[in-house]
Parts: sequence; C-alpha cells; structure tokens
Amino acid sequence: MRGTRRLILILAGALAAAGGCTDIGGLSVASDDQLAQPGQTVRVVTQMRRRGLSRWFPPSNMPPIRIYRDNELLAEHRPGGEAWEFVTEVTLDTVGEHAIDAIYQSRADRKPLQATCYAYCWDASRVGIAVDLDRVVCRKTQLDRMLGDRPLGDPREDCAATLAALAQDYYLCYLTEHGPDMKEDIRAWLKENGLPVGPIFTWDTGRRMSLRSGDQAAVLAELRERVPALLIGVGEGKADLEAFTANRMLAVMVQFDGTPAVDPQAPRVAGWRGLWALFNLPANRPILTDPRQMLELHHRGGEYVSLGHVEERE
Repeated sequence: MRGTRRLILILAGALAAAGGCTDIGGLSVASDDQLAQPGQTVRVVTQMRRRGLSRWFPPSNMPPIRIYRDNELLAEHRPGGEAWEFVTEVTLDTVGEHAIDAIYQSRADRKPLQATCYAYCWDASRVGIAVDLDRVVCRKTQLDRMLGDRPLGDPREDCAATLAALAQDYYLCYLTEHGPDMKEDIRAWLKENGLPVGPIFTWDTGRRMSLRSGDQAAVLAELRERVPALLIGVGEGKADLEAFTANRMLAVMVQFDGTPAVDPQAPRVAGWRGLWALFNLPANRPILTDPRQMLELHHRGGEYVSLGHVEERE
C-alpha cells in the first residue's frame, strides 16, 4: 500500500513538473484603479494562484509572466519556488487611461491567461471631482433591489449628459461601496449608458451593510495625498458630506425627489440639472475650474458656501 501511494505521489510530481496547472489569480493596484500625475509611478502587484497538483508540486522552468502597459512590454517575472507574487513599478507619462496587463502562457498550444487593471494619469491643470456612484449616479427600483440582477440599476435623469459636459473641464473619478470584484461590471455599465469612464475607487471593507463614513474619508485622504487637486465631492447623504468635509473638499449635495437637505450651509442642488447650473453660474465657473483658486479657498478655511445654492438664484 505504501509503495502504491509513493508511486502515485511520484507520478503526480512528474505531471506537475511537466506542465502543472497554473492560473493568474488577480492583478491589482491596491484593489483599486490608481491615480498618478505625469512622471509618477504606480505599483502593480501581480499574483499567480496555483491550482490542482501544482499547489503541492510547483512546476519547474515555468515561462515568465509578462507585464505590459498599453501593449508595451515593461517587465518579465519568472514564477516558481516561493515566488508567486511580483511587484512592477509602472511610470505614467501620458495623461489618460492606461491598461496594465499581466499575461502568462504556459505552452504555445494553450490560450494565454490574462489579468488587467487600469491606471490613470491625472491632468494636474484640472480640478478633480469625486462622484458617489451608488447614490448620485445610479437609480435602482424596488424590483432591482429585490431581484439583485441589476446591482447598478439605471443612470439618473440628466446624469450622463451632465457628467459628459463636466468631463470637458474637470477630471472625474467614481466612489462606490461595491467591492473590487464589481469594477469591470461598473466600467461596462458606464460605457453602455454613455457616461464618461474614469477611475473607480471602493470603500467596501467587507462589511457591506455596515458602511461607515470613516471608510470613505480614509479612501479620499489617500487619493487627495496622491492628487491634491481632487477638491470637489458630489454626493447625497450625511456620510458623503462628512467624508468630503473631513478632507476639506467642496461638498456639493444633490437632492432627488424632495429629499431633505443634509446641511443647510452646504451647497445643494436639485438633481443633475441643478448641479450643472451650479457649476456654470458666472460667479462660480472661474473658481471651480481653477486649481489655484480652489486651493486658495481651501487654505482660507473652505469658504465654499459663497458659491451659493442654485435654487435660490434661479
């Protein structure tokens, strides 16, 4: 019996060494899209998850994992032994979205395995806007909530047109409580509904139903340290207001269907049309689009209430 078991183990080891069964388990940049200014670097963490026999008998002489930025080869990492996680420093020089791909092909006759994440080079001359995707962009019906097959629902009225117009003058990113596993679905949903695609950041901590504004504030603090011009937050509820103000951002609260104002002193608008009107008031637009003037307001104590409320001026 022992001889049979030993033979099985030897055969298993030989099979694993001959080819094994490997898979790229995930490619992530801190579980989120990453922001950087021109010339800055981001850290891309590539992980290979083994499965089958290779978990006990790692294959030898494995082909490399190749890392690409926008189809340009940046690095090669050789997996094996204890090396199943790799870090690649990626420099972003061109403003816009960059696809970072990890590709592993075990044999020429097999389909390569691939994992992708996205990094965004921020235009430092623009003010950044962080938008609460779940409450301000998405509108879910009771049926959506019951069935759960449309976790993002539909875009709110006038949302797509307003965000597309804002994207001409501002840099947009999205904040969501959905976990990192939803990022590709969110990206596809944005494209399908004509919304500008931008960096997606999650403040999900695994608790889902016990969301805390402190989690949002921590995510924003990290983003603002990376990109100081991220100075405007668009949200709806108290958690958004607390997270934005904790990071000394202009907190614009959007009200839908007669929802009460969270704070009478915070700039508030009625729906997406009201938001567009606020950003285009002649007295507001030159300030909101200028990082220098916004930072001056920030250093003077964030006297953003001087921007006024659209419904009081129209």
